[in-house]
Amino acid sequence: MIMKHLQRFYCDEKVILDPNRLNLDRNESTSDEVNAIVKSIYSQIDYTSCSLCPDLYNCYHKLADYHNISHRDILLTNGCDGAIRTYFEHNRGSKCLITRPSFAMIEVYAHYYCEDIVYVDYDNVDRDINDISPILKGIEQLMYGDIVVLATPESPTGKQYNKDQLLHIIDVCKWQGVKLLLDETYILYGNAPTMMPFIDDTLSICRSFSKAYGVSGARLGYLVCKDHT
Repeated sequence: MIMKHLQRFYCDEKVILDPNRLNLDRNESTSDEVNAIVKSIYSQIDYTSCSLCPDLYNCYHKLADYHNISHRDILLTNGCDGAIRTYFEHNRGSKCLITRPSFAMIEVYAHYYCEDIVYVDYDNVDRDINDISPILKGIEQLMYGDIVVLATPESPTGKQYNKDQLLHIIDVCKWQGVKLLLDETYILYGNAPTMMPFIDDTLSICRSFSKAYGVSGARLGYLVCKDHT
């Protein structure tokens, strides 16, 4: 099928989009076919409803029931990225431990919101990704109120921390007075798609519907957190 795109010209790149390809950029679709479908859907909706805030009561309670937690411990966000940003904003000024390499935005937010960063590097070819001792040693450099942000599975190493490793990390964080955020955006692609149990207010978890559930356009994520501060 030939997708009849509008000719788009970007002054910075001097690029004109190929009219025979479907290009999705900045949440835009310039396909006549897609636009016709969207128009037919919207024509059946009261346009005043598009400007109303949705009632998310049922969504919060269904998520809470699914994870067997209180709905007061859930915050819906603009994708998992929004959950991570919210977590960094809440803990601004702290020192943060992150792995390197990892998802790019984790380091971006760490630079923007944190006073200092402790790196655990995976770029050494001799580094065993199943060895969590560098993470534990890194946590020793943190103080009360500092944070650790780990993605599981990681990118691009593909490292997924198992339950015993996570419980060990949580215990050390709790002893050190440090808070831990687990980014489980890709957890359903891993070997053990389960949410960790909560240990006091030490552990927070963020997840997304955009990846395994395939609803990237919805940009819907959520943060599960017992840190009531």
